[in-house]
Amino acid sequence: MDALPGVGHACGHNLIAISGVGVSIAIKKALEKFNISGKVELLGTPAEEGGNGKIVLLEKGAYKDMSACLMCHPAPGPVGAAGLAAGCKVVIDTTAGTFDLRQNSVLGGEVANIITAKYGSVDYEWGIKSASTDFGNVTYALPSLHPGFAIPTIKDGGNHTAGFEQAAATTVAHYACLDVTKALAATGIRVLIDDEFLAKAKKAYDEDVEVQNFFAGN
Repeated sequence: MDALPGVGHACGHNLIAISGVGVSIAIKKALEKFNISGKVELLGTPAEEGGNGKIVLLEKGAYKDMSACLMCHPAPGPVGAAGLAAGCKVVIDTTAGTFDLRQNSVLGGEVANIITAKYGSVDYEWGIKSASTDFGNVTYALPSLHPGFAIPTIKDGGNHTAGFEQAAATTVAHYACLDVTKALAATGIRVLIDDEFLAKAKKAYDEDVEVQNFFAGN
């Protein structure tokens, strides 16, 4: 989905789509296996690259019935470091109308705990929290999380380059994608079955809104 003209999937949207489908299937299977009531929604974003597709989806009410929203994004990492960072750096072009990412601390803490226990260390400082993206607008609307995950690439092979397009097609990148997908799916299940956990995520969101309003003078 949403490949870049002349470059292909140089922003890793092939991996993002895999993760979205994987998270949805995993949660659906768990709900069915254990007879748990709940609903999982999978959204594909039209025209994310330059079209701010998620903003349109927000305006059309696509997120209005969601308790939380989860996605991920691949980022360049040194060879051998794939999958080790849940908050890895990624350069996302700032586009008019998009907001910064307001990562939900409760959702992020759960994903980080799973990543640390199962797959490796988490880098909290080298993050994407200051990026501007249409998912940033989603994080202003409801409890949301947008972790990055590292895939090995060549020097200067960052997002929107031919080197990153090649990296996003590798087997190693797909395994890194599956690791973060499993962590996101487990977190999504907890949102559905653990009322106290969801309440904490909502409280963290509400507290963040209060901080935003304070600095905005509202």
